[in-house]
Amino acid sequence: MTTVNQNILLPIDQAIDHAAQLLRQSEIEKAIAAFLDIEKRLPKSDHIKYCIGVCYKVAGQLDLSEPYFKQVIAINPKHVLAYFCLGEIYSKRSNPQKSLQFYQKVLELSPNDLGAMNNMAAIYNEIGENQESINIQERIIAIGGQCGQGLQ
Repeated sequence: MTTVNQNILLPIDQAIDHAAQLLRQSEIEKAIAAFLDIEKRLPKSDHIKYCIGVCYKVAGQLDLSEPYFKQVIAINPKHVLAYFCLGEIYSKRSNPQKSLQFYQKVLELSPNDLGAMNNMAAIYNEIGENQESINIQERIIAIGGQCGQGLQ
C-alpha cells in the first residue's frame, strides 16, 4: 500500500484514487493528509477542496470543513453538495436560519433534492414553523419521496 508521503509522487489520478480509498476505509487522518498533498498540485480544484471538506466533516472538525466548502462554492457556484454540506454544518451548530439558506440554495440548483427538503422540513418543525414543514412534506409526497429521513 502506498503511504501518504509517496502519494505526492503518484500520477494525479492514482493519488486521488488512493486518497479516496483511505477515506472509504475510514483512515480519515491519512485521507486528509493525502488530499492536502493533492491540493498542492491542484490548488484550484473544487473536487479536491470538496473532498478535504468531507474528510474534516467526517472527522467532526466542522470549523476546518466549512472554509473548504465555501472555497468550493467560490470556484463552482453550482456545486450542490457543497451547499448541502454547509446546510448540515449550520444545522449541527444550531443555526437553523443559516442552514435553511444553504438548503434553499440546494433547491434552487436541484429543485427535487429530497435530502434538502427533508432536512428543511425537520428544521422548520424544530423551530416551530409547522406549516412550512407541512408544506415541504406535501411537496415531498407530491414528487414521490418519503418524509422523516432528514438530519441523519
